[in-house]
Amino acid sequence: MTRLSCLTVYLALTLLAGNASCQVMSDTMSINLYLQNMTLSDRSALADNKSQNYMDMVAKVNEYLSPIGGEKESITVSNEGNCVKIIIAWKNGNQTTLAMVAEKLQKDGFIFGNQTLGVSFFGCAAERTLVRVTFFVDLAWSENFRNHNSTEYQTVLQIVNNVFMALGGSFQALEIAQ
Repeated sequence: MTRLSCLTVYLALTLLAGNASCQVMSDTMSINLYLQNMTLSDRSALADNKSQNYMDMVAKVNEYLSPIGGEKESITVSNEGNCVKIIIAWKNGNQTTLAMVAEKLQKDGFIFGNQTLGVSFFGCAAERTLVRVTFFVDLAWSENFRNHNSTEYQTVLQIVNNVFMALGGSFQALEIAQ
């Protein structure tokens, strides 16, 4: 049974309403970016964390993520088969802004040098992964959540679908349980 987190609902409502003044902060956050369409030689050059390519990539990641604020703990760049995997971890960042940055990267791509790279948050290229996500929420229970035709269920379904789409994914089913 999948439950929605109050953070997810709050974040999704913020995104849908376009309310950028709403601030959701987190002590520790991390995100994986998978950059696609990079040449093999460029991917290989990133293996050396002292290379100019590596330093340029870290600088570009910092530029993209600077609106999130907080204190970056680490940025790891690695060649992940047919794409580049970047893991970013930081403290005290703004999750609302993270969602907006993620949506923009997914839509516009990651511009590095003279290349626009595709961005995925779930893996390389055409990989598709089915995962079960469980969220726990401090949300008042309504029996209407059991009825998939109810306004309450449809509203939550739309919010969750929009969040997954903004991150480049989709989901198959939503179950809300007490």
